Amino acid sequence: MNEEERKRIEQAVMTWVDKGRYKQSGITIQTAAEEIHISRHQLTSWLKTTEQELFNPWLTNLRIEEAKRLLNQHPDWSNDTIAQMCGFSSRSYFQNVFRKQTGMTPAQYANKTE
Repeated sequence: MNEEERKRIEQAVMTWVDKGRYKQSGITIQTAAEEIHISRHQLTSWLKTTEQELFNPWLTNLRIEEAKRLLNQHPDWSNDTIAQMCGFSSRSYFQNVFRKQTGMTPAQYANKTE
């Protein structure tokens, strides 16, 4: 992938991210690529240039960052609400992934930022 193509794909991906499309529950690399209007191969190639390198870790990171933002803005919201708004399939999965990635539970994170 040349630099021009990488930048074009990155811009398309960032537009998709800015629209919050990563918050859809059940999104796959195929559906994401279709929504971005690029091929799955192009998305995979672009992801290899990012820190996460693979679709699922990249998607999870986006969702966790959104969860942190929501916890900062709405520390009173339930984990069910945060999980649903960020595209996680369940509260328990959200809590496990959040703890794994941040080293604390969502409640601990919300209390830390108050």
